[in-house]
Amino acid sequence: MTTLAHVLGVISAILILAWVLHFHGRLWLHSDNPEHIFNVHPIVMYFGFIFVMGEGIMVYKMVPLQRRVRKMVHMMFNFVALCFGIFGVYAAFKYHKESSITDMYSLHSWLGIITICLYGLQVCV
Repeated sequence: MTTLAHVLGVISAILILAWVLHFHGRLWLHSDNPEHIFNVHPIVMYFGFIFVMGEGIMVYKMVPLQRRVRKMVHMMFNFVALCFGIFGVYAAFKYHKESSITDMYSLHSWLGIITICLYGLQVCV
């Protein structure tokens, strides 16, 4: 079952990357085109909050190691996921700044910030 989850995670990452590159050009954080800056956001958020976090869950549940070791590896995966999430939020804010769009204007923005903050609290505790 975990093999299927890994395969589907990789396939999803490839499909999201293909979607962004095909329909939105390229992804580049330091670009003159703000759309290229924003393209970083969905890729990084998927990779951090779906793929890496899922790997952390599977490592904790499926890997036959001592509980303490599993918890440490799980915590590292969660920390990496949090770093990707923060980077994704940074990319969205940078896109807003480059495009002269108001920050924190949509429900998506507020829910995203709340999610990052709560997840950061969970990782710290």
